Amino acid sequence: MFCPACGKEVPDVAKFCPICGMKFAAPAPAEAPVPVEAPVSEAAPAEVAAPVDATAPVEAPVAEAAPVEAPAPVAETAPAYEPVQQTAPVYEQPVYAAPVAEAAAPAVKKNGFADVLKKNGKLIGIIAGCVAVLLILIIVIACVGGASQYKHYTDTYTYYSIDDGVQVFYGSKQLELIEDDSGVDQKGYAVDRTAMWILTNDNNLYYIKGTAVTEVAEDVYSANMSADANAIAYVVQDGDEYTLNLFNGKDSEEIAELEYNHWFNPCVTISPDGKTVLYVTSDDDTDECYYYQNGKSEKIKKDLYPLAVSNSGKVSYLYDTDGKLHIYKDLSEKVDSFKYNYTMYFNTDRTAVMYIDDEGNTMVYNSSNKKNIEVDDASFAILTPAYTVLQFDDFDSFLAESDGKIYQYTRKGDKYEREKILSGYSKYKLSADGKTILFSDDYELKQVAAKPGAKEKIIYGDKEEMGSNSFYASNDLKHVYFDGEDDELFYNKGKEILDDTDDFDAAYMTSFGVLLLVDEDDDLYYTTGGEPKKVADISDVEEVTVAGGAVFVKADDELYISTNGKTFKKTDVEF
Repeated sequence: MFCPACGKEVPDVAKFCPICGMKFAAPAPAEAPVPVEAPVSEAAPAEVAAPVDATAPVEAPVAEAAPVEAPAPVAETAPAYEPVQQTAPVYEQPVYAAPVAEAAAPAVKKNGFADVLKKNGKLIGIIAGCVAVLLILIIVIACVGGASQYKHYTDTYTYYSIDDGVQVFYGSKQLELIEDDSGVDQKGYAVDRTAMWILTNDNNLYYIKGTAVTEVAEDVYSANMSADANAIAYVVQDGDEYTLNLFNGKDSEEIAELEYNHWFNPCVTISPDGKTVLYVTSDDDTDECYYYQNGKSEKIKKDLYPLAVSNSGKVSYLYDTDGKLHIYKDLSEKVDSFKYNYTMYFNTDRTAVMYIDDEGNTMVYNSSNKKNIEVDDASFAILTPAYTVLQFDDFDSFLAESDGKIYQYTRKGDKYEREKILSGYSKYKLSADGKTILFSDDYELKQVAAKPGAKEKIIYGDKEEMGSNSFYASNDLKHVYFDGEDDELFYNKGKEILDDTDDFDAAYMTSFGVLLLVDEDDDLYYTTGGEPKKVADISDVEEVTVAGGAVFVKADDELYISTNGKTFKKTDVEF
């Protein structure tokens, strides 16, 4: 499609024009009450449904599945004749992205167990977050942690908007009720899910660290949280006046009053440690970028906009309206600039960035040696297991999917080598330790070590084929469920645990290996590798949400919770 403001061609899924910054029409909101979507990795459509006609785009890079800091909301739709004078990569806080491999599978041969989710309309609300995040145009993934390691977590946040307010859970722990019945307008999470913030439709900002809930401020327009989750930069609106503030986990301080030449569109970013804030304000019809540190603000440059900044402002990344990225050292000395496209990954300390250039090549730029190295002449998806934080101290070695194949990329001096690990698959899942890939291919279930040259092992399919190319697997790949040619439900290497799945309308896989089933009477069942058993005292199931190590079930206007997927406890939450 073409931007109605500047006329430039942009992707059909764009929310903002990358050239002029015009905001396009937003997607329709999800129906309320809406539970927070299970983290993207565990909610990926193919994990719950496989698919005769799955529509999630498998070609989208992982980074394009979830924004680190999504564009802040615009107060009103930009008129076509007056484009905003900045591009889109204004952003929030880091989150991780879903492996694209869990997004789709080719057509099945017949109606089997893989099709039960296809007819489950209630699932749409649960996975809505996965679909919505694919609409983000400018994406930045901030990586945290150690090199070539995966940081795992089991507890994450789940919330429900109810009549009395917003009820948040951290893992299976029910937090203090947020007494605001207006619903949730914006939200954000720490990369490791140890904290989150919520902005309600009544413009009240709340900060949640672990199980503690703190009301930060009223009349809040937008917010961004630091990667370590210890600080929030937020904008307060008072009529037509806007003020930027910094919350340090306990107290808030005012940073600056913000003004814009056209309509208000806050452009703010915050360092991983929450001590450096970059922001834009206007003076005499000129946009000016400032940085805030140690209680004072200093001007950086005119007509440049902040994208990311490292701790202490050691390295900062600014962009202009011509699609060019500018790198500065110590917030003052320009060290480099180059054209960029949309997708970006930053390393832990923001000293290096992986991006797609204007010719479609994937590049890595390292500010320490000012080197710009080509990784591949195409875009790709970096692989991460479910319930892990995408993290790199460097970009020396990683797994990625490109053009329907999985490769290991390794840096050798000033170039990258690419070695193929896997091709010819329909769906795959990477184990929690990143060492094993379980995948389906031509109605066979297989396994292979996640390294070049490894030999594939057939798990099921030597004598009889799978009923579809879909499967359900725990994060450690020790518990696998799939359907047979005659609608049977099989476990692991082919143990039959159910002879007919036609009576079941939905299936949900937990991270720890329990498969939950909802039958046509809306009763809940579970299996741990044996014949499915009915969960007592739960009927009229409306929604099932798997969130880390907890499972939430909304049934008959009441909410139930479980940490093992077999026994459920009724909460005091009512709808």
